[in-house]
Amino acid sequence: MGITQLLDPFYIDISGERFRDQVTPGQLCWVPSPQPHKIPQILEAQRADPTEHYLTTFKIRNVAETDFRRKSELPLYRLKLRLNEELVVQIAKKRPAVVLPSSTIIFKDINEILRSKGKPHLQQNCVIIVPIFDIERPQDPKGFPRGLWAAGRTKARI
Repeated sequence: MGITQLLDPFYIDISGERFRDQVTPGQLCWVPSPQPHKIPQILEAQRADPTEHYLTTFKIRNVAETDFRRKSELPLYRLKLRLNEELVVQIAKKRPAVVLPSSTIIFKDINEILRSKGKPHLQQNCVIIVPIFDIERPQDPKGFPRGLWAAGRTKARI
């Protein structure tokens, strides 16, 4: 039995600006779904020439104990890495997903302190998005209905 047989109506159209302005629980969307490696990989990027901001060289390698620590390297243009940050490389697939309700608690007094220190991002509203990994097929009707995505109905929600 597929999900469209269990939920009726399965989707409600959320079109136009309303779809883009606010994320709604039950909303369907496309998300990059990471496929993590057993050993995390780092993209080690450096300037190709100390006098040139735009040219970089890089290599992909496994994470090491020396990563995520202070380094004295020249900054890279348009890449605002702090001294204790690294670029992590992952493979990802584009998958359909459903938005779950989340309960973010924002404390007004702490929000004012963070805003005065220039860190309001530490109390942003959160969204939980769960990728859907299986698609409904005639021989296996338990997955997500393929026809909704093929028809371009990404602006729908449960």
